[in-house]
Amino acid sequence: MKVATAFVVEAMRVEHIPAVSAIEKLSFPQPWPQNAYRREIVENRMAHYVVARRLGRDSDTSTTGASNQHAGQSGDLIGRLSRLLRPPDPPRSPQLEEELRSIVGYAGIWVMTDERRRYYSDNGEDALVMWTDALDSESFQAALDQNERKLAERLGSAEVRLGDRIWSLPNG
Repeated sequence: MKVATAFVVEAMRVEHIPAVSAIEKLSFPQPWPQNAYRREIVENRMAHYVVARRLGRDSDTSTTGASNQHAGQSGDLIGRLSRLLRPPDPPRSPQLEEELRSIVGYAGIWVMTDERRRYYSDNGEDALVMWTDALDSESFQAALDQNERKLAERLGSAEVRLGDRIWSLPNG
């Protein structure tokens, strides 16, 4: 039996970086440092980042726990020294702790008009440039409907919130 789950997608804030960083460390062999996300959110006008949060009392608590556990296991001397030299993080409110535990994913894009080759400095690969038809076009709306159906099949019943808009995905 599948149980309905509600998710919310919202703009990433600086306070979300520890949870996003924990997911990043579990997902990639060379994760971005936290200061890179801070710079993207605060300074880069082309960058747009969001987090996906699970709503309800059964939030996944492994995200922030993984961050704390990983930080303690790091063998990187410079990383350990920088943690010793920087000021301690301010205490988090219970509401922020709950919000961080509820983050289950994130995404980011740069909105730009030109192509930039050999974008990735670690391996020299090109960045993938993606585009879509106009959001109000029939072709885009048809693709959106098809993707919503596929998502509903994978998740079962779910409610997804993006800003003020709410989608109820029926049980697949």
